[in-house]
Amino acid sequence: TAPTGLPGLTMIGGYSGSDGTVSVRDGASLNVAGSVEAGTGGGTGRVALVGGRLIAKNVKGGVGGWSELYADGGTLCASNVSASVNLLVSFGQASLGATGLTLDSAGYDATVGQAFADAPGVDGLFLKTGAGTLSVSNSAHALTAVAQGTLRALSAAATFGRTLVVTNQAALSLVGPATNLTVGALTLGGAAAPTTLYLDAGDRITVTNSGGLTLANCGLVFGSPSANGAYTLLRCAGSLDASVLSKLSLFNPSVGKSYTFTVAANGPDSEIRLAVGDLVASDALWN
Repeated sequence: TAPTGLPGLTMIGGYSGSDGTVSVRDGASLNVAGSVEAGTGGGTGRVALVGGRLIAKNVKGGVGGWSELYADGGTLCASNVSASVNLLVSFGQASLGATGLTLDSAGYDATVGQAFADAPGVDGLFLKTGAGTLSVSNSAHALTAVAQGTLRALSAAATFGRTLVVTNQAALSLVGPATNLTVGALTLGGAAAPTTLYLDAGDRITVTNSGGLTLANCGLVFGSPSANGAYTLLRCAGSLDASVLSKLSLFNPSVGKSYTFTVAANGPDSEIRLAVGDLVASDALWN
């Protein structure tokens, strides 16, 4: 059945026994003035983004029905997003194909509360583009790539993709409720431009694959740059060569403080740590 709804709301499968699909394909673009709701009140609603672009304020699964989202080469672009509304949330099933979903935050700070699964037989891709911060709930799909803006983890024990790649001057943030982000493999930065990593004191990233950390060019914005102490930033399975520290810098040092990055063993794992101390007079002397 065709989408129905009230002004500002497009409903797909919005009543008992109804079964509707909206498919945006092959370079087509669908601009919805407000929200899209699929599978409500006993209906079944599906949204498929396969090479097409959907522009909306909010795309969600409804209550009391069944809803499905499938993306393979499709884009969801934020429009007129408010901080209190999830941009994408509540689908009963959300599957990502090999070319997956591009989420263009389009300069907005937006939230995605949806968990994703890989489509059968493929590693699903979630690609974040556009300026603005995208805050995400946990998801166990295969690959997340952050090409623009900031990806921010919301859960205290967070995960968003088994592999996470942040490049092209984009950023990754655990600022807020997140205290540990677990990922199989992690790439931070590229040769041309640094990635920014935002961590509060006590935050850490855990990389579970041996050899799974690639630090190419990364700047840390630390939440407590004036607080003396030793902080574990990343914990990685297996050994880690100290040469990786040359790819890491602090973007927000405080006057009168010294900062030292080190690699240390912790059982079979390796940790990257930051020591914050007071700068003494001898540290400021040079020849």
